Amino acid sequence: MSKVFVAPVLSAGLKKFKEIVAAHAEKDGAEGRRLVVFCEDRLSLAAERAVCEAVGGTFAVSVYTLSRFLSAEAGQCENVLTSQGSAMAVRKLIEANREKLQLFKRLSAADAAQEVYDTIALLYSSKITPDDLAGAEAEGRLLKRKLNDLELLYREYSQYLKESGAIDRNAYLRRLPALITSSEKIVGANVLFLGFQAFTSTVADCVRACMRTAENTYGIFVGGVEKKYVNEAWTTFVNIAAEEGICARGDKGYTQFIPSDLPLAAERMRRFALEPESFHRAVKTDISRGQLCLGEAADEDEECRFIASQALKCVKEGGVRYREISVMFPDVNAVQPALERAFGEYNVPIYVDRRYPLASHSLCSFIIDYLVCAVDGCRPESVFAAVASPLFSVREEGAETRADRDVFVNYILRAANFRGGVKRCADERICASEKLDFAAVERVRNAFLQGLKFLPSRECESYLIADGINDMLEFFGAEKRLNGMAATAEARGFASVAEMSRRALAEVGGVLKEAVKLTAGEKISVKDFIKILKSGFAAAEVSLIPPKQDAVFISDLSTCANTGSKVLFVGGLTDAVPAASQDTAILTDGELTSLEKLKLAVSPKISQVNRRVKEITALNLCAFSQKLYLTYPLRSGGEECGVSEILEYAARLFSVNGNPVKPVPISALAAADDNFIYSCATSAPAYRHLNFYLSGDKDYGERRIAAVYKYLAEKEGGVNSASVGAEYVFDRRALYGESVSPTALETYFTCPYKAFLRQGLGLNERREGVFRPLDSGNFIHAVLENVAGKLNGLNSAEECAAAAKECAEKLLEDASFLVQAGDGGSAYAANALIEEAQTISLGMYEQLKNSSFGVAAVESRCRVVLDGGLSVGGRIDRVDESGDLIRIIDYKTGSIDDSPVSYYMGLKLQLPLYLSAAAEGKRAAGAYYFPANLDYSSDGVGAFALKGFMDGSEEVVRSSDTCVQEKQRSAYVGAYLNGRKLDKAMAREDFADFLDYSKLIAQTGATGLTVGSVAPSPVEGACKNCSFGGCCGYDAEAKGEREEISCDCKKIVEAVRVQRAERGAEE
Repeated sequence: MSKVFVAPVLSAGLKKFKEIVAAHAEKDGAEGRRLVVFCEDRLSLAAERAVCEAVGGTFAVSVYTLSRFLSAEAGQCENVLTSQGSAMAVRKLIEANREKLQLFKRLSAADAAQEVYDTIALLYSSKITPDDLAGAEAEGRLLKRKLNDLELLYREYSQYLKESGAIDRNAYLRRLPALITSSEKIVGANVLFLGFQAFTSTVADCVRACMRTAENTYGIFVGGVEKKYVNEAWTTFVNIAAEEGICARGDKGYTQFIPSDLPLAAERMRRFALEPESFHRAVKTDISRGQLCLGEAADEDEECRFIASQALKCVKEGGVRYREISVMFPDVNAVQPALERAFGEYNVPIYVDRRYPLASHSLCSFIIDYLVCAVDGCRPESVFAAVASPLFSVREEGAETRADRDVFVNYILRAANFRGGVKRCADERICASEKLDFAAVERVRNAFLQGLKFLPSRECESYLIADGINDMLEFFGAEKRLNGMAATAEARGFASVAEMSRRALAEVGGVLKEAVKLTAGEKISVKDFIKILKSGFAAAEVSLIPPKQDAVFISDLSTCANTGSKVLFVGGLTDAVPAASQDTAILTDGELTSLEKLKLAVSPKISQVNRRVKEITALNLCAFSQKLYLTYPLRSGGEECGVSEILEYAARLFSVNGNPVKPVPISALAAADDNFIYSCATSAPAYRHLNFYLSGDKDYGERRIAAVYKYLAEKEGGVNSASVGAEYVFDRRALYGESVSPTALETYFTCPYKAFLRQGLGLNERREGVFRPLDSGNFIHAVLENVAGKLNGLNSAEECAAAAKECAEKLLEDASFLVQAGDGGSAYAANALIEEAQTISLGMYEQLKNSSFGVAAVESRCRVVLDGGLSVGGRIDRVDESGDLIRIIDYKTGSIDDSPVSYYMGLKLQLPLYLSAAAEGKRAAGAYYFPANLDYSSDGVGAFALKGFMDGSEEVVRSSDTCVQEKQRSAYVGAYLNGRKLDKAMAREDFADFLDYSKLIAQTGATGLTVGSVAPSPVEGACKNCSFGGCCGYDAEAKGEREEISCDCKKIVEAVRVQRAERGAEE
């Protein structure tokens, strides 16, 4: 007997399945007849649960996937290649036959191996042989070349399997029909095929074998009359039954259609979602508030946090268990980190139903990175990658910390930033100069080199490389480290990550064994072995079972079959959903159609795949009984998104209490009275909402914020509104000290968030051992500082040059500059630096000699007091004095920005502020940059002319340049003697007001810094090449940057006078 049941949704099919299982247990089970259930991997767990729910524990019913049944019947076969083993073999064959290939010779073997193998597997499962391809008279030059290459690689792959005695998964599965006909488990048993969406030719042969062998063969499938259904599996099942004489063709009694068991709202989604042909006939259905929610999120993080908080609310208020909640996204892999963060914050247990790529585990990258070090002679970037791995450790117990590895990287960057540099012992003098722990550097360096000794660097037999990898992993205690990683992940609520770490070593060991088997008996370079390993790691996937019974089920919208839940969240509904794969396979649909004309039928085509995806997506949308949440982000992966048509279907299908259904911003939903308590349900989100409130981004109301403070006080201990608001968040002393620097203010006006990270938290880029402009700048600056202190006593240019040379040579002996003078290549640069220092010092000497100014102070400290107990302080490179005239000089080795616009916007405040402090009680003459670099486009002293702002009166100009002629421009400052008026050379009164502006803008900046204004607000161009871009998240293209404001010195003076007048009027 044979019978097929067709259900509109999987939940109805499982309901029928339970009825059959219960009936079997009552009748056939009592007689000793078995029920054998075959299903796909994605349904095996659901099928086993259904059996337990129907009859409890039983030996009369067995649930198998086809591969699991094969393993049980045929036993473990040592020579069966996994999919990653086959991919590694194909990669090797592509490399070996590259010259013979016509079209594929341009392909990267690493990228193409899996796709080529998948195509070979598709041909094999369609019962097409290499000879069939060779005999195909294809039309079109491109298809002919493809078939030529596929025939070559297919034949070579088949020959490899024959010679090696190996068998791949597809050939292994071909044994199934024969095993079924002789299996004691099938003969005389009842067999049921459950939930298949389509059959390959091998699975179809298995169905045929069961119909010939078993007592009864049943099928339960999902299908229906709506166009969304592909109806492939059940129609194939019926056709096989007709071929076997079990039923007549067209026998309607053989197929039983099961009615839907969905509630009204879900049934409406099933019938009309993604059904454009019948959608216009649908009548809007009114549902109660809470059954359907459409949400619009700013980004994926906000979307995931909302879903996590609502899941918590459903459990706390709705009488729902976590396991009765499903969360589905179009691409779970892409959004999984955000989901795990969000659900982890809210302490909601989850199970992510996906296959984990082995290559994503740190153990794989650790092995590859170490092998790369053996091959490339230890390039710094390769060393850093290996040392950064959580699998790397120092053997001495407790001797190594993460900080030690950071110190080691800092040292290499600064002093050994070249291939093989790690092999040189660390220099204690450089460590002392850079304030690096010499012992920590050596600990990490020695551990790295000891691990490297296990790995061959030259061509050898592959088993030697594999043995070296295993020895290296044992040396670092990989098993213990992985168990520790698993324990940490489990403690933090990441059960899937923990299980992956526990299994990683065994999975990697399997890939290593296959790689060795693949290359047995031949020598191979480590570089080629790396390529094979990468293919193996990339092809290997690991399936994990749910670590907890009561956990939110998270899965992929387009591939996973949702068996039904009380509450369903579907997120990520952008305009890319439902997904439709592009026709980019090696053999396109058009080419497969051409092959069909040659009687070479290959299935499935991409169009078939897309139809299957659409069916799964549509059926998952109705897999709920109580509530449905549909959400989408406005931005995904940094890009703006459109909205999926699915939300339009929902909005047109339903009304809530008579009102239209529209998407609501998730920020508003989260702030609603009945949701806010769950949005702040744990410490992390509570602090986040508190920060939104304090920064002025959102106004939740004082009553709610008081409740948040109270919660945190109870949860964290001692946290209250006073401590969080006045001292904890806004304590300027904790971040900036009693006094802020002008640089901090300038950075604040460039971008407040950058100032918080750099000046507040003290984050800086790592210094590297290459000769950078910053290094030479520090060197020149140090020489000028030293020589400037002697300028008043120097009587000639020769004495100045000698003093500069002597100072430069001594500096190069200092540990700070050992890297620059350490080897032959650096020696040339060091000599060039000495010459540059002499030339620039002579320019400074000539400039001062031809003025009436003398050096009054070098590296002088100054402080400007602002309102509210704030102050700005720093060091002035040089203060010059001539009578009661005071000017300040700042040595600038890079580009100089002395534009009024930058000053007005707060981007260049240092010089005017310093001059205000230095000239207190005297007359301010000028605030200048001295261009401390060689300008090869100019000749003579003019190349070192001071740049900046000044009092342009006759007295100041004559004092600055004793050689200037009447009506002529000075060679040393930007002003004419009683001639043309320049914007930056102002009248005495104007210059005084111009300097006052620095205090006004500094007051604004210092107040912003110290009250906690840290939101990103970049000035135009600030985001380009910003070193903090990775942790900021600000999208300059989408949100824009502050544009420059056009102004000159005269406008700045006017602005100061207007503000002074307004303040006077108020007083």
